[in-house]
Amino acid sequence: MSKIISLTIGISESASTDVQQMKGELSEAIGWFSSLNSIPHITLCEFEVPGSKTLNRIDSKLEWLCKTEFSTDVKFDTVSCDTTAAVILPDKKSNENLKRIMKRIRNGIRKFIKIYSSYNPHISIGRQLGAAELELAKEIFSNWNEHLNFICDHLCLRIFNEKTQQYDVIKQFPFENLIDRSGEQLSLF
Repeated sequence: MSKIISLTIGISESASTDVQQMKGELSEAIGWFSSLNSIPHITLCEFEVPGSKTLNRIDSKLEWLCKTEFSTDVKFDTVSCDTTAAVILPDKKSNENLKRIMKRIRNGIRKFIKIYSSYNPHISIGRQLGAAELELAKEIFSNWNEHLNFICDHLCLRIFNEKTQQYDVIKQFPFENLIDRSGEQLSLF
C-alpha cells in the first residue's frame, strides 16, 4: 500500500512556538483553517512511496545527503498574504541558502520517485484562505515586525496520518557538516 510522504526542513522550537501563536491569532479572527494544526515547517517536497523498500532507499539517500549538508542561519522577516495563503518569507540571503539546500536534496532523491516540489521557501501560517479571510490576515499581521531567526540544521521525513489528516514526523536527519570528498582524486604521495 502506498504512503504519502512529506519532506520538510525543520525549524527551531522557539520559531515554531512563534508561528503557532500567529496561527492562534488568525484562528481567533476567522475560526478553523487549513494548516491550523500543522507543526510549522518548510516544505521541500511531497511524494507517494509504493512500499517500504523504496522508503528505505530514500531514507539511506537522505542520511548520505545530510552528512554533507551544512547548517546555516536563516531569518524569516516578512508576512505575505497573497492568493490563498498567509505565509512568512525569508530574507534574501536565507532564501538563496534554503533554495540551494532544497534543490540539492530534491535532486538527490528524484531518481527514486516522482515528487511534487515546493520551490519557494516559506512557513505557512494559514492555507486555503478565502478573500475575506486573507483580508483579515493582512490586517492582523500588517504590523508584524518581528523576525524568526534559527539555525537550519535538519530535515524531517513525515508520513500522512489518515486519522488526524496531518503529517507525523517519522524521522529527523541532522545536517552533519562534513566535507564531501567523493569527487576528489586521492593521492598516496
